Amino acid sequence: MMEFHPDKCEILSITRKKQPSIYPYQLHGHHLKHCDSAKYLGVNISKDMRWTKHINTITEKANSKLGFIKRNININNRTVKDHAYKSLVRPILEYSQSVWDPYTATDIQQLESVQRRAARFTMSRYRRTSSVGAMLEDINWEPLASRHRTACLVLFHKIHYGLVAINMPLELKHNSGPTRTENSLAYHIPASSVDYQKNSFFYHTVRDWNRLPDDTVHTLLPEQFRGYVSP
Repeated sequence: MMEFHPDKCEILSITRKKQPSIYPYQLHGHHLKHCDSAKYLGVNISKDMRWTKHINTITEKANSKLGFIKRNININNRTVKDHAYKSLVRPILEYSQSVWDPYTATDIQQLESVQRRAARFTMSRYRRTSSVGAMLEDINWEPLASRHRTACLVLFHKIHYGLVAINMPLELKHNSGPTRTENSLAYHIPASSVDYQKNSFFYHTVRDWNRLPDDTVHTLLPEQFRGYVSP
């Protein structure tokens, strides 16, 4: 018998049409307002299905949290700083990453810039001549893009083996065995002419899945599979 409050409800129309059809909706006699984006379970969904707004939001939040850490950790202890970043900042940058995994260079660099600032703080090296790439190797932090790829593959693996309640929308090729370019559990890659669809979860992850070694895709345990696909 729960009722929704009209002031807490909005209309989000997913479209990229220049002149979309806008329909009026009412709830308890109140006209609901249309919005360009809305937060759902912590993820900002935009009407054009681009993830720039969400990435702007989380990088701002992550930078704010990193600033909080810098102000409150005054000891030059690399281990403490490392744990602080991994427990308080990086989870913000990776929450639900399989949904909004970025594909544009601008969005990718924006996320990586947070980790690069955190690396300077962790290593206490702020000179312009200091190589951030060398710092990242020193503290063994893999690029966020690599971690995103691993997370997507692990989720794809769970979907393939029915370990999560998500239906697989793709069809297996039913190869008789692994080929030079594909494993025996390769899926058909759907055709698409739209960038945001070609770079959505199933479309871009299946390409990486198909190229994995045959022994890897036949691994049943997710944690063991993660160990095989992690950089």
